[in-house]
Amino acid sequence: MLLVSLVLLVYINSLDNTFLSDDITGIRDNPNINSLHSLFSSPIGFISSFIRFIDYYVGGHKAWFYRFTNIIFHALSTLIVYAIFKLQKSEKVAISVAFLFAVHPVLVESVSWISGFPYVLSSFFILLSYYLYLYVKKYGGGSLSYNAAFLLAAFSSSTAVLYISIFFLDSIIYKQVRKFLKRFWIILTISAIAMFYLIPALVARMNSLQSDFSQTVAFTNPLIKIPIAISEYLKLIFWPQDLTLYHSELSFNKYQYLVRLIIVLVVLVFTIFSYIKSSKNEDYKFIFFWIMFFFIALAPTLTPWGISWIVAERYVYLGSIGIFAIIGLIFEKLSLIKSIKYYVYFLFGIIILSLSIRTVIRNQDWQSEDTLWVATVKVSPSSPQAHNNMGDVYSRHGQLDKAAEEFQTAIQLQPKYADATHNLANTYQKMAYVASLNKDGLAYGKTKTEWLQEAIDNYGLAIKYNPNLWQSYQNLGIIFFSNKQYDYAIEYFDKAIAVNPYNETLKQNREIILEEIKKSNSDSQ
Repeated sequence: MLLVSLVLLVYINSLDNTFLSDDITGIRDNPNINSLHSLFSSPIGFISSFIRFIDYYVGGHKAWFYRFTNIIFHALSTLIVYAIFKLQKSEKVAISVAFLFAVHPVLVESVSWISGFPYVLSSFFILLSYYLYLYVKKYGGGSLSYNAAFLLAAFSSSTAVLYISIFFLDSIIYKQVRKFLKRFWIILTISAIAMFYLIPALVARMNSLQSDFSQTVAFTNPLIKIPIAISEYLKLIFWPQDLTLYHSELSFNKYQYLVRLIIVLVVLVFTIFSYIKSSKNEDYKFIFFWIMFFFIALAPTLTPWGISWIVAERYVYLGSIGIFAIIGLIFEKLSLIKSIKYYVYFLFGIIILSLSIRTVIRNQDWQSEDTLWVATVKVSPSSPQAHNNMGDVYSRHGQLDKAAEEFQTAIQLQPKYADATHNLANTYQKMAYVASLNKDGLAYGKTKTEWLQEAIDNYGLAIKYNPNLWQSYQNLGIIFFSNKQYDYAIEYFDKAIAVNPYNETLKQNREIILEEIKKSNSDSQ
């Protein structure tokens, strides 16, 4: 009960936060969130979608309800973490690890952000499966329970099937490899089947990055990517100051890279050393398993293909437990020294309090679109996505000149950035409207006609970069309609409808244009 109360205490100030970023398209403005057909369209992520389906029917479009679901599953995962370490090691280690997991601010992105739910949910089922596995190993029983929990994880997240390697690692350490196939034949069979879904999903992800985000999916040297990613995750765990949605500040000179490489090599050497010692020492066996757990949990995001961010805090939600386990073991060993026992308890209390305060503060960054993007730009000034979103903040507040600057910065950082180019065109279109209201016919140094031409040019570029950006076709159609260039207006609305054929508003607007054409033709006669 104490652990659940602790989780609620540090996350209660996030309940009033609004829908943010992917939450808007994924939940708030998603017309298929209550569609059974959409729900059963794919087994990948089915459990996550099903729970969101229930959330919608119970809570509607109340953001706090979805976020409360995230918090509840995080609390349940915290309880399972405690149960795992109590079963595997000791009460002290269990308390230490569970407290760290409950309050650590690096996990806020997964818990406070509604769209982080798949990471929380799949981790819950992975942890439940591992706990049941340990329980059956210790006290006896059948394999159905932990196989079933693992399958729920597999249907919660597309990458969860890869975590079967955690159980294989446990089998290696405890010299039970022969029993592995017998214990996990259900999971292994389902995992093999799941690969047929994962490969097309991987291809779709690559295509989406190229067409929708103008990002080239290229091979990234793992000798560069892995040391940077691992060292950054360790930094965020031990010093969670620079928390951000977009970790863009990851360019280092050769000396900075060398320091990070040395850190990772030290961790790897210590891991190997622990494995060598593990045959004669249970503590080293424990250390080896949980360091490897950290690496395994991150492995799906450390591929050499650029299909994921190099670093994202939600990626380390499950893997962080591996590092917390080592910290918990260290605290236990120190607490056994009588002369410093109370100092150790005091230090641990200070750490938990400090992490809790940082989590509460980080929750405030996720309060609204405005607070999120202001906080993100401060930490990630090299992120084109952050500047694009910051431009949207300025635009919504009527600061069009600052909005244009942010969109231009985003395009400079990432040339051919379709969304930012579209948003820049939107801003120019708004500037044209402001110019039309002014007595001198000027706004921000240009006339309405000049700003409209800037908008048309940038909408054209946005379409060139991403031909599926139907909003640019629509807005071009609106501009030409307002200028009574009806043929061009119809042409662009037809293109918008071809990309988005189920949008009834587009079709209705097209009918309005046709009516105007008929009226114009009759007037000319």
